[in-house]
Amino acid sequence: FLQFFYLPKVVLSTENITSVARLADKYNILDCVNTCTEVIKTQLNEDNIFWGYQLAVSLNHQGLKKICERIIELLDSEKFNSESFLKCDALVVESILKLDSLKCSELNLFNSCVAWAKSSCRENGLDEKKPQNVKGQLAHCWNLFRFGSMSHEDIMLMLSDPFHIALFDPDELNHIFRMKSGEIFQSNIFEHKQRLQPVLYWRREDAIDCSFVNRDDGHKRYNLTERDTTRFTT
Repeated sequence: FLQFFYLPKVVLSTENITSVARLADKYNILDCVNTCTEVIKTQLNEDNIFWGYQLAVSLNHQGLKKICERIIELLDSEKFNSESFLKCDALVVESILKLDSLKCSELNLFNSCVAWAKSSCRENGLDEKKPQNVKGQLAHCWNLFRFGSMSHEDIMLMLSDPFHIALFDPDELNHIFRMKSGEIFQSNIFEHKQRLQPVLYWRREDAIDCSFVNRDDGHKRYNLTERDTTRFTT
């Protein structure tokens, strides 16, 4: 952190960048925060995305949050079963549950969040075998599950687990069944919006225009000679 003030070159690494970014945010050193987030953007991948999102949420950095959320939306269910997801704090889990589109199924997301809550119980010295403790760790996250996005088969599979069914009170179970009954019903307990599958979309600002014309309109332009080779992969 002090290198930003006294040295011409700053050495950032995955080991120190989180602490540096938090210090910069604490003292409102925006240039330092922005430098850290730009470095983090280049390091993000599916394996460390929850680490990046944790920092983005804690800093309330909208640019970094948006990039992380685009990656999280496309994660397979197995990534939500990872150790890095279990290490997230409640605010990150809540932010993920507020996303309107996820590739991960709602059932797998629910199971992963229950596993996260059990892990949180262990960290806080609570008995993870007691449903009220697990539900208590989910707190504000509990009402964000979109059971209307589950198939009838997934609902029955979820409720076939005695521990899971013990998490719900009678009113909550009634709302879940009514959401899947086919009647026009909007739950005032659980989020009633359907969670959608993410859609891949074109980002014009990320486009590389390989034209011979130099124009300064914010897009990336490259001058090519006959000897240049440009390789594209996707």
